[in-house]
Amino acid sequence: MDTGSDVDELTPLTRFDGFPVRRRGYQHVKMFPMYRDKYLFEVLALRNNVFIGSAALQATTPQWNQKVAAAM
Repeated sequence: MDTGSDVDELTPLTRFDGFPVRRRGYQHVKMFPMYRDKYLFEVLALRNNVFIGSAALQATTPQWNQKVAAAM
């Protein structure tokens, strides 16, 4: 499928202050019952001798997913 974008997924983007930044999200899907039980989001930035790395992990259960869906 062509999205019309020339930007590669692995190509870092440049922030306003010159830091090249790479953002990625990873998800794990439990097969039975099928739901997304873990999600990791990471941000990596590097310029000269400065490295910034940040990650957040979200773990869920089917009960939590049902509670969130009921609240919407």
